[in-house]
Amino acid sequence: MTAPRSEGKKYCLIPQYKKPQNIGLLGLYATVCVLLAGCSVIPIDGPMVSDVQKTSQNKTGFRFVLEPVDQHVLTVLDSCKSEDNFELLRDDRPKSLTLGPGDGLQLSIYQVDAAGAFTQNQMSSVAVQGGGQGAAPLPKAYMSGLTIGEDGYISVPYAGRIHIAGLTIDSAQQLIENRLRNMLTDPQVSLNVVANASNLVTVTGAVKVPGRYPLSSAGETLVDILATAGGSLSQQSDTWLEVTRRGQLISVPLQKLLRMPTANIHVDKGDLINVVVKARTYQVFGAAKQPSEYPVRDDDDGETVAKGLAHAGGLIDSQADSRGVFLFRYERPKIVEEFKQPLQVIQAEAQPLVDPVTGRVPVVYAFDMSKPKGYFMAMHFQMQSGDVLFISNARLVEWLKVINLLGTFTQAGSRGASMGGGF
Repeated sequence: MTAPRSEGKKYCLIPQYKKPQNIGLLGLYATVCVLLAGCSVIPIDGPMVSDVQKTSQNKTGFRFVLEPVDQHVLTVLDSCKSEDNFELLRDDRPKSLTLGPGDGLQLSIYQVDAAGAFTQNQMSSVAVQGGGQGAAPLPKAYMSGLTIGEDGYISVPYAGRIHIAGLTIDSAQQLIENRLRNMLTDPQVSLNVVANASNLVTVTGAVKVPGRYPLSSAGETLVDILATAGGSLSQQSDTWLEVTRRGQLISVPLQKLLRMPTANIHVDKGDLINVVVKARTYQVFGAAKQPSEYPVRDDDDGETVAKGLAHAGGLIDSQADSRGVFLFRYERPKIVEEFKQPLQVIQAEAQPLVDPVTGRVPVVYAFDMSKPKGYFMAMHFQMQSGDVLFISNARLVEWLKVINLLGTFTQAGSRGASMGGGF
C-alpha cells in the first residue's frame, strides 16, 4: 500500500559533505615540487662541476682562476718549483765577508830589510781599540787585540786612523799597506779576523743549540747553519725554516732543502733563521671513500694527486663525478702569468684576484679522471702542504637525494592519510 503524498510540499536533495582523504599527501607533493624547482635546499657536500665553471667566470665577489691540468701546466709548475718562496732572495750567491764594527783583528806588518829578506818591521806590538788616536812604538810590528770601533775606524801606529768597516779583508790590507809606504820599504800586511762580531746569523726555535753563529768566507747554506746549531728537535718531515732577511720573510720545509739543492740558499749576515715544527698536510673532501687530512709524504716521487686520491681510498663509484676532481691552492702571480692568463686581462673590470694578505692568486686545478689523460696528469702533479683536494658529486646523485626525499615524504603522507581515515 502506497503512503499518501502530501500536497503542497516540495523536497530537495542536499549532498552530504565528505572530507578529502589525501589533503596531507597533496601538500607533501607540493613541497617536493618546490624542492625539484630549486635544489639549493638539498644538502650537498660541495660545489658541482658546473658550479665551479660558472663561478670562475664571475666578475664580482670572490674570484679565482680555473685551470684544467695539462702538460703545459705541469711544465710551468715544474719550472717554477725551485723558485717557490725564494723570489725575494734571488741574490743568494755566497758573498765576500766584509769587516764591521766590533770585529777583533790580528795585524802583522812586514818589510824588506837591507839584506833583501822579509822581516817583521821593528815597530809596535800593541792592543789598540778602534777609534783610538795612535800608539807609541814598541818592539814588534805584530798587533793583536785590534777592534774596529763603532765609527768603523782602527788606529795603526805610524799610519793613523783608518776606516775599514765595509771593506773586505783584502781591501783593508791594501789600504793599510798604502798608508805605510812612505815609512817602510815595500810593506806587506797580513790581517786576520780573530773575533767575528759583524758577520753573524741568529738561529732560534726548535734546534738543540740556538744562538748567534759567525759566517766564514766559504759561504754557509741554510743546512750548514742548521747543522752548526745541532739540528732540529723534531723529525725532518715536520721541520720548517723561516728566514727573515732585510724585512722579508720566507718559509721552506727542511725536506725540500734536502731534496732540492737549489732551495738550499746561502745565508747572509744579519739573517734570522727560526726553526719551527708544523705538520705538512693536505685535506681531501667530497666523494672520496675516506675524506680526511693526510700528511705530505716525501718519497722518491713526492706526494702527487694520484697518491693523494689513493690514500683517501679513491673515488666513490656510485657518487663521484670523475670529471670533477679539483685541487684548490694559492699560487704566486708569476705562475698564473705563465699559464698564459695575464692578470691584467683577467682583472679587467673585475675585483682583483691577488689576495691582499698572502699576495697570491687563488687557483682551482681541474682533473678529468673520466679519461686516461687525467690519470697521467694526476701521477705527475705534485701536491703541497695546505692543498685542498675536492671530488664533486655527480649531478644524478643530487637528483637521487630528491627522489629519496620524495619517498620519505610519500611514506609520511601515506601514514598520515591512513591515520586520518576515520575523520
